[in-house]
Amino acid sequence: MTNNLLPALGAWVVLRDTMDAERNPGVVHKIMISNHGASATVQWLRTKQVDVVSLDRLACGFARGHDVLHDPSPGYGPPLGTGVVRAIRDIGGQRQLLVEFASRGERLWMPWQRFRFIKGPAFRFKRGDVGGPDAAERFRLRTLAHALVFWNENTGALSRFDIDPLPHQIHLVHHILASGNLNWLVADDVGLGKTIEAGLIVAALRQRSLASRILIVVPAGLTRQWQEDLKLKFGLDDFLIYGTDFSVGDTAHWKLYDRVIASMDQLKAVAHLGSIMEAEPWDLVIFDEAHRLTRKQKGQSYEKSDRFRLAEHLRHRTRNILMLTATPHQGRQDQFVALLHLLRPELASDMEGIDFDQSLLSRMVFRNRKADVTDAEGNFIFKGQTSRMIQVDANPELTELEDQLAAYLEEGYRAARASGSSTGRAIGFVMTVYRKLAASSIYTLMQALIRRLARLEASSSAKVIEQLEIQDDRFQGEFEEAQETPSAAFFDGEADRLRLLIRGCEVALLDDVKMSAFLSCILAPILSANPNEKLLIFTEYRGTQDYIRHKLEENFGPHKVSVINGGMDVEERIESIRHFEGNGQFLVSTEAGGEGINLQRRCHMLVNFDLPWNPMRLAQRIGRLYRYGQQNHVSAFNLESLASADEGVVAKMYERLEQVARDLATVEEMTRETLISDIVGELAGLLDVEEILEEARGATVKRTSERIDEAIERARQASEVQRDLFHHAVSYQADELKDTLQMGIEHLHAFVGGMIYALGGEVKPSQRFPGMAWRLVLPASVRENLPGLDAETLVAFDRTFAPEGVRFERLDMDHRLVKYLLARSLDYDFEGLTAPIALGEHAGALGLSILHWQDERGRRMRSELTALHQVGGADIQLNPRELSEFLLEPQENAPSGAVQSVSGDFVQAAETRIDRLLAERSTGALLPEGYGWISLARCEQAPESASQLASTAEAKEPIDADQ
Repeated sequence: MTNNLLPALGAWVVLRDTMDAERNPGVVHKIMISNHGASATVQWLRTKQVDVVSLDRLACGFARGHDVLHDPSPGYGPPLGTGVVRAIRDIGGQRQLLVEFASRGERLWMPWQRFRFIKGPAFRFKRGDVGGPDAAERFRLRTLAHALVFWNENTGALSRFDIDPLPHQIHLVHHILASGNLNWLVADDVGLGKTIEAGLIVAALRQRSLASRILIVVPAGLTRQWQEDLKLKFGLDDFLIYGTDFSVGDTAHWKLYDRVIASMDQLKAVAHLGSIMEAEPWDLVIFDEAHRLTRKQKGQSYEKSDRFRLAEHLRHRTRNILMLTATPHQGRQDQFVALLHLLRPELASDMEGIDFDQSLLSRMVFRNRKADVTDAEGNFIFKGQTSRMIQVDANPELTELEDQLAAYLEEGYRAARASGSSTGRAIGFVMTVYRKLAASSIYTLMQALIRRLARLEASSSAKVIEQLEIQDDRFQGEFEEAQETPSAAFFDGEADRLRLLIRGCEVALLDDVKMSAFLSCILAPILSANPNEKLLIFTEYRGTQDYIRHKLEENFGPHKVSVINGGMDVEERIESIRHFEGNGQFLVSTEAGGEGINLQRRCHMLVNFDLPWNPMRLAQRIGRLYRYGQQNHVSAFNLESLASADEGVVAKMYERLEQVARDLATVEEMTRETLISDIVGELAGLLDVEEILEEARGATVKRTSERIDEAIERARQASEVQRDLFHHAVSYQADELKDTLQMGIEHLHAFVGGMIYALGGEVKPSQRFPGMAWRLVLPASVRENLPGLDAETLVAFDRTFAPEGVRFERLDMDHRLVKYLLARSLDYDFEGLTAPIALGEHAGALGLSILHWQDERGRRMRSELTALHQVGGADIQLNPRELSEFLLEPQENAPSGAVQSVSGDFVQAAETRIDRLLAERSTGALLPEGYGWISLARCEQAPESASQLASTAEAKEPIDADQ
């Protein structure tokens, strides 16, 4: 031989000096090394003669198409498994084989000496080899192992997660991963688990080694939540928060941080933006709440927000951007198209005609709606949501106060119009804030007026709410409330007006009709029905929050009340939620709790003490409760004071919005639950309520109503456009995966139980935890390879199974026992490559093949396990439904008569169908790469009674009926 590599036992060789070498290959059976050199015992396949031959006389006997098994030299790691020789080359005096390892998704050039020839599935099937007496069961277990591995890689549904992914989430992940393109806008309704979907995608990409460097950009208040969700739900504990867990002094150090979570408002700052742009390129960038990336069209130019510029910069530092938002289209098509430009800049020219080619959205937008999603059993998940407006009549004291406030505001607006632009804007801002505070609560208005009077009188004794750095528009109300007013009077006699107003507030507070309605008309009936009912209460302002908290503590005790506001850090908010879900009963939140805080596990009642002037916030507020995991119908109560200064404006706006929502619900055949939390939110995003109110200064209610009507009509039209747009987006369809080989936890049960029996062990249902756990009697061969496991080990699959003080193993695809069983079942020597089985009602054939697609640079982008089934001479069907059921039950070999009933042309016909399938599923991003056979079976017509096949299975069936 011309090198020092010794051929593996089972390698095919030929004699170098024989003319008919190719016609008489031999198999190496033994290697001998002596002082005189190295030799091998070779059996020649044609003559069956056995010779001892010097290694120097032997050369590679493998040919293209041969099935081979990798046999590494000692110290070179585990074997790579079975493969097919695709090409042969001579380089540097050595012959090498290009071997395609189908199950691993790799093609490698390797020395021929490291392989032995094997009889692959197609070779055996064509020659009528159907395996040994337990071939059908080993075929089932081998097929199950491959199916479980590929389903988990394509959906992430069976990994070590603290969640049970829902069908719509699995479908979304499968669709995006299978598309060969990771640039998608995920636009699911609020509460459908976009974070879970993103986590599944990240976990699957890392499992495939397709994404090492990942940057997640989120609103400031959600960084810690993302980190905890990835750690607790997905076991991804290596994501660090930029600016909290680490900082970068030298930009070269970015290479040390591959998994990063960052605040979008921190990164957009000049210093941080410069730093992040010096980082190594990212494999994937995820933007949460992507609707905050805004770009508005102004004639022929664009007005870009700093957040949008951040995304533009990062677009140049990554191949893949994933965007998450429940409200991607808020009535401004130019802003929606701007997001699509970020996703797929190469399609920007096509997007100019998006009105005419809306099917483009199916390539980049995925949208699930609450009304469509189901659990694993096909039951609709959401129990519904209802919103009610509670209108509060005024008493004489409140009416008088409103008259006084209207007079004060009119004086202020008059002064604003008479002043210069900057001074006028400042006065107008203060007047608008006072109008909004008055609609919230008398108490909050009074505190603002006291601060204003103190400012005029240069008093330092008045309490001033701390200033907020407004990096998040959720805190707009708190920001406005906290701003100091100019020290100069807006108009002559302002201080006297303020004293009169403050006195009016004090009188009105003695009989606050809005607070009384809250306590008597909302809380009293709710608590009468259930004294322990938990309530989430929203307000825009800290002053109103303090007022509500005081009243609740006065009536129910301090230990019952928690708060969330913009002045609290993440840990303080978490503690408030923990208290509320534990011994607390009332959680009073400003808009700081309007996003990212999920309370559906313990609460289904919400009160909007004041209505946000941007009604889009209603969708976010209700989304805190109306989301996956909510087991009750969600009820939302909106308080509205009829005597407020803006009664005619605000009341009419909401009246029109609800009517439009009802109209569109009829058109879209939606349920009542979507009216406020979804449609109204989308519609209201178009309305600039403050602009309407500014236009209404001094105008009649009639004129303002006309202005609102015009805005509502535009909103209606925009919503219809949006409905048409999203009609072309991809969404969950319960039957879209029906033709795929779907796996569930029950298949993992069946695999583990079957493998334990196949290896000589035993499965016993737990007597202490019936229907929840098994006791596995592990054979010695398993325990030798997995030290630390007891001879009899308690195991469970259910994530909720957590008995206190009991040692057990929770099995999933990441558990070492499951990984060991998978490796054993996929080993060539486990057999099960061919078998005679009973599947369906007629004789036929079944083949399992792995198909691969790659991109134009040769990177593998998609792999699928596909079952091909043919009955008689009929067309080949993909992934027959009965296969999923077949895999759940232990199997016996079908009678040998099945062997003669199958056409010998099945393999050729199946490979033709595979080639067509590779072509059908190819796109600009996916190009056909290849395929490989896993196993092939000859199917016999099923007996009249399926119980005949399961006679022995009943005796050793490991799965309880309860499971």
